[in-house]
Amino acid sequence: VLVPPYYPDTPVIRRTLAHYHDMVTRLDGQVADVLSQLDADGAAEDTIVFFYADHGTGLPRGKRTLYDSGLLVPLIVYVPPKFKSLAPAKPGAALDRLVSFVDFDPTVLSLAGIDTPPQMQGQAFMGPHERPARRFVVGCRDRIAEEVHMSRCIRDKRWLYIRNYNPHVSWNAPEHYSDQAPMRREIARLAREGKLNADQLGYAGPTKAAVEELYDVQADPHSVRNLVGEPAHANDLERMRNAMREWMLRTRDSGFLSEEDLQHADKSGRTPWQLAQDEKAYPLERVLEVAELVGRPEAVERQARLLGDELGAVRMWAARGLESAGEKARPVLAELKRAMDDGQPSVRIAAAGAVLRLSDDAKAVRVLAEALVPDESYAIYAARTLELLGEKARPALPAVRKALQAKKQDRYLDYGLLDLVAELDKKK
Repeated sequence: VLVPPYYPDTPVIRRTLAHYHDMVTRLDGQVADVLSQLDADGAAEDTIVFFYADHGTGLPRGKRTLYDSGLLVPLIVYVPPKFKSLAPAKPGAALDRLVSFVDFDPTVLSLAGIDTPPQMQGQAFMGPHERPARRFVVGCRDRIAEEVHMSRCIRDKRWLYIRNYNPHVSWNAPEHYSDQAPMRREIARLAREGKLNADQLGYAGPTKAAVEELYDVQADPHSVRNLVGEPAHANDLERMRNAMREWMLRTRDSGFLSEEDLQHADKSGRTPWQLAQDEKAYPLERVLEVAELVGRPEAVERQARLLGDELGAVRMWAARGLESAGEKARPVLAELKRAMDDGQPSVRIAAAGAVLRLSDDAKAVRVLAEALVPDESYAIYAARTLELLGEKARPALPAVRKALQAKKQDRYLDYGLLDLVAELDKKK
């Protein structure tokens, strides 16, 4: 097998990659069975068949990340001769165009002769209502299981731009489900032992590779050379950055709201989508301005002032930015301690996490422990913060064990708490 440069070349890695290729071969056979069944049923010539995967490579630094290894999937469409007028090219042809998953619904509607409804973000790539080829595709990464990440990416045919809004947390941070894979444990072991090179530490280092990332995917298909900061690519960076911002504003990206806001939107009789459309409740441009301060050390004093803002989403992003700043936030420690009394859980949790990264503070531990409330989305954030704090979370163990005994509990909250207990018990 060929080992990509972002993986260490070890027997465990090679066995996993070989097994992955074996599974691809097995899948080919299963697809053949489905096509044969269509033919046996006499339906083959009346059926347009779409073949695609649901994400990029299902391996570390693949699925759940925003590199091509995590987003790029195969897409093959079989169009029977009787429907050839609906095909965008001749049989066997390869189309060099960008396609996003949001384009599938409009495409199927187009094949049925129906134009794309205005509320859909996608655009048809086949049929009578086919649209011009995309200039960009967008990828989003929010929380998955107990992994709290927040990143966005945009890609055209040459450039991939990524903005990380949780840059202080490694892509390879502990995660219960993924850590069962030998390959992930191998990468984590080698990272602890200092045996990974710079390309490999982009995924497995103690933090993410950078706040912003820009890759020339034609010259660098594995996306290991970050071009942010290189004067020759300053215009490309600005263009992709602006395109990303335009998309977030146009689609009213709801990922910049706290999960508790989205979870409780229905109390006012609204869906989360409707909440995100409300400019008064969610002034997205202003919230984005504060979120963009994350990872900017020079913004610490401004973020501290924003902890007193009237808008919860602004205070949350100010607190998250200071949590991400680590030691650089020490001059505003007093402001962070006051924010632990904020009325919004997401603000209290981020502030407590920031305080504990700077000092031993019994109140900060108590704030996180008290946030382990069953059936509340913010409990996962509190549990994750405690888990990543490691030894500093030990005073919260009684509350952690109590939360694990709750009958109605989110399994992802349980995963984080179980792993924390196991890690602290191991260090007794």
